[in-house]
Amino acid sequence: MHLRTRLISSVLILTLPFLMAMAKKPEPKDVEKRSIPAEVKRPVVSLASAIDRFEDLISGIDDIHDIPAGPSREFAEGYASLRKKKWQTADEHFRKSGDSLPQVGDYTLYYRAVIANELGRYQEAVGFLGVLAEKYRNSVWVKSSDFQLARALIGLGHYNEASRRIHKFKKSAKNKDLFDADLLDLELLMKSGNGSGAAQKARNLALHASCEDELNELRPAFSEIKKRFRVDVDSWFARPENQYVLAVSF
Repeated sequence: MHLRTRLISSVLILTLPFLMAMAKKPEPKDVEKRSIPAEVKRPVVSLASAIDRFEDLISGIDDIHDIPAGPSREFAEGYASLRKKKWQTADEHFRKSGDSLPQVGDYTLYYRAVIANELGRYQEAVGFLGVLAEKYRNSVWVKSSDFQLARALIGLGHYNEASRRIHKFKKSAKNKDLFDADLLDLELLMKSGNGSGAAQKARNLALHASCEDELNELRPAFSEIKKRFRVDVDSWFARPENQYVLAVSF
């Protein structure tokens, strides 16, 4: 979930392996230096700017290849692949970086849990999140782990525990995180066979959507509910009185 948000709080931890690697690399003599952002050369005060530079670094293959082969580069390659949703490639890189970067150990575990969920390897996701909870109790990923654990539990068919995790996560969730949790709750209702509950949840989310993007994310659920439970949420939502409520909520 929202990897950029968590990066803002811990960018210095994340950039440490890359900064260390670059610091060790000798500068070529009599050769024009490659342009590297100032924030990468040395820590600076602007956290937002550092975030942008960090993402520039790991998303550009030339910059990644500036990092000597080893765990730091594997982590960088893994994160770059994760951002591009190349799940299998990302997992291979994070597996290779392994436990060699303890300063970002919780990040590795969380990212691998996200990847495992995306690949449908739900039991693996549960395992990664269990180690994260045990070894990194103060990690910035602790709260988000409830969301990923709920995803895995839904995939495994453990709906009651998944529901408990979703509601725990929602207690402190805001904005997009809260909407994503509601979407996961809707998925749980559909997968558990609760058609009436899913339809009601979809109606409420549609009526209180804060933007067009949220409505677009709901539309696949409308189709699934109609197909599986024969409840036409789209037709209900198209009624003038419901469209008015939506217009007021925007």
